[in-house]
Amino acid sequence: VTLTEGTRAVANEGGSNLRLVRVFDPLVPWALGAGVPLAQAAAGDDPDGDDLPNLLERAMGTLPMLASPPPIDAVFGPTMNVLRFRRDTQAVAEGITVELETSSDAIVWTSTAPLESVVQTDGPVQTVQVSVPASSPVFFRLKARQ
Repeated sequence: VTLTEGTRAVANEGGSNLRLVRVFDPLVPWALGAGVPLAQAAAGDDPDGDDLPNLLERAMGTLPMLASPPPIDAVFGPTMNVLRFRRDTQAVAEGITVELETSSDAIVWTSTAPLESVVQTDGPVQTVQVSVPASSPVFFRLKARQ
């Protein structure tokens, strides 16, 4: 058996069954520190039911146990659409990224590389503005990746 960093072996008393258990996920200490029960501390969990999974809550600097609307503003113009969202610089330092995706039908999504600028910094949280060419219809979503 070869173990890699972040795993440990767990065997039964007879030693015949062996399974690998992930013992370190960098998101879990943050989630536990924010009051999230261990059973709901995974990246895709949404303990407060606000449709923002823990990983996106971490990336945006919001609280995973306090249901709230996503901190996103959008202004739609005739040639450009402008979105503003929060990004936690500590999450960025931990390797968590936020990607903007667009869709014309809310079924097929495409990652975009929009022009991005930081318009405000409040402690570890930045307000980021992205501009994308206007199209009709258009849907936006933010995806966090670790």
